[in-house]
Amino acid sequence: MEERDLLEISQADAAQRGIHEGDRVRIFNGRGSIELTARVDGKVQPGVVAARLGWAKLTPNGQHINVNVLTSERLTDIGAGATFYSCMVDVERVS
Repeated sequence: MEERDLLEISQADAAQRGIHEGDRVRIFNGRGSIELTARVDGKVQPGVVAARLGWAKLTPNGQHINVNVLTSERLTDIGAGATFYSCMVDVERVS
């Protein structure tokens, strides 16, 4: 029931980057990159983007990747848990 393959981005951030609803976008940082489809709406604040994890095995084109390619593999100080959920990224329109 959940829509897959979406990146939620604010109207302000999308406008700065020439991104429109439904555009393919590349989300990237020093760890990796992934392509998703832009959802331009008011659900996220400017300066913040949001994407759901998605199952890597359901990735189009057999890439077998998801948003975890953007996060650190390092464990947390407390409890040695995963450090996922938040990371710095940049977003650009795929031409």
